[in-house]
Amino acid sequence: VVKEGERFGQKTLHFRHPAGLDFEMIEDRHDTTKGWTTKDIKADSAVRGFHSVAMSVRDVEEQERFLIDGLGLTKVGVDGAYHRFSINEGGAQKTVELIHVPDMKQGSWQFAPGIVHHVAFAVPTEKEQLEVKAHLEGMGAGVMEMAGVAQKGGGVSIHCRIAETPA
Repeated sequence: VVKEGERFGQKTLHFRHPAGLDFEMIEDRHDTTKGWTTKDIKADSAVRGFHSVAMSVRDVEEQERFLIDGLGLTKVGVDGAYHRFSINEGGAQKTVELIHVPDMKQGSWQFAPGIVHHVAFAVPTEKEQLEVKAHLEGMGAGVMEMAGVAQKGGGVSIHCRIAETPA
């Protein structure tokens, strides 16, 4: 454990994987997701899955515009360097946080096995997905063409590249 804390009124437990990846456990008393239990892990202390995704960004303004105007998220508030956004009613599995790191070098992110490198949001139908794609393109986001039906019966996906000048 690296640090215990609190953010947006929720207790947090920050820890670092031996490979250097940072993780947090977030206590959410409103989360009704069934937890993973065993004979040794009771329901009241079970891990219930991912609470949220957090992205470190140099420039909050542009990423915020993308989340709100592009994807329809709602800004919940700011707590220190953290800017919280909700999907629909928010809460566990419906929360995105931007961590403002203004001194982070541009292009300094890493892409390697085990590192989270993309975030996926569910869109109910292919028709709605095409509407989202057109909307994002209209905002100037670089959107790659549909990737096709994923293996194993998965959904169709689009990929966005967010940059000051779309490619």
